[in-house]
Amino acid sequence: MLSNRFIVAGGLFSSQFATGSLSFAISLYLLDATQSALLFSMAVGASFVPSVVISLLSGVWVDKWNKKRVVCLCDFCTGLIALAFVLTVSYADNLNTLLFYIVCVASVQALLTLAFNSALPELFPADALPSANGLVQSVSAVTRIVAPISGALMYANISLNLIFMISGAIYFVSAIAQLNLRFTEKESEESTINKDYISAQREAFDYVKQHPSIRFFLVFEILLNGLYLPLVLVAMPFIIYQILGVSPLQLSLVEAAMAVGTIIGALIASKKAVQKTAIRYFCLLLIPQAILILVWLFPFPQQANAMLITSFFAVTFVVLACLNTVQNIPVLSQFQRTVPQHMLGRLFGLFFALLNLAVPAGIWLVGSLLTAENWHQVIVFSAALMVLLGIFGNRNKGFHAFINDESPATKEYATTPEH
Repeated sequence: MLSNRFIVAGGLFSSQFATGSLSFAISLYLLDATQSALLFSMAVGASFVPSVVISLLSGVWVDKWNKKRVVCLCDFCTGLIALAFVLTVSYADNLNTLLFYIVCVASVQALLTLAFNSALPELFPADALPSANGLVQSVSAVTRIVAPISGALMYANISLNLIFMISGAIYFVSAIAQLNLRFTEKESEESTINKDYISAQREAFDYVKQHPSIRFFLVFEILLNGLYLPLVLVAMPFIIYQILGVSPLQLSLVEAAMAVGTIIGALIASKKAVQKTAIRYFCLLLIPQAILILVWLFPFPQQANAMLITSFFAVTFVVLACLNTVQNIPVLSQFQRTVPQHMLGRLFGLFFALLNLAVPAGIWLVGSLLTAENWHQVIVFSAALMVLLGIFGNRNKGFHAFINDESPATKEYATTPEH
């Protein structure tokens, strides 16, 4: 399985680098063009909307389809969309064209994310899932270091049209690289294969109803990300770029610092000695994260040096991202281990669908509330909600059922390499 690690790392890096650099360039273009946190948040939120439908409806098919083909075709189609956009659409006079691209790519990438997360148990053995999830998080973190910086440099030096073309070519490279992934062929559940679409979906909902530990995981992660991601995606760029006046390159350095924290957190969370402790304190880890978010309120003088501001936020985000990663990787691995493999696509689909409803709602709410005058209150209120969520989550019976669930995710299957 060692080769799978290199292929997963290379394929993910290529795909996420293309998405990250292009998305960062588009976000800077939108901020410069609109000068509005609300319009910017609507653009960011638009990337989540199609994911709701795709995630909810395609889980059954992901459980039945060849996941290798799905992963490769998704990157290939994203490359085609990017190149078609360059050939057919002019973005200069109409921001709707960029929103259209965001929606199209988000739809394809939603299917890719669903297939990839469901496929990890077929790419790595069960005891290697934490390190595999750590690898995925680390690669994502590296691209978050490189892609924003590349996006900022490209935005400053070349046209957005050319950035689209470069990204499209990289998507094709990612699709080709992932053709070499080696999956293990596991016996499929005949009940799933023979069920019609509605019955297969009902089976997944019945499974959630019967397992309070799974309900806890779904509800808590949705509430957590509905709070955390809007702060990172909308509030942080607005505060640093619009309020404190750092440059696009300095903003990218702060986002790169978050990636460094994610890598450190992934390395820590991959250690077996850490995993059980991290799961046990999963909810309470929200409290130090809330405290770090309150640090954003530090009163910088009006003439403060931009590099000082950048360094301050960079250090803060290294620690914040590290805590968030240590919190999430062991829990995600527990979910992949304990859920039957033939249902992972549907349950991940349900999770991503609900997540992509909660996150845009949070993004639009934060974006509509953020102004130069009241952003302090938004940060304080959000941090207080995170503390309350951590305390009540830690007392929930479903949480204790989840951390004590050691049931095997699948039966013992005979494995043969996929050709």
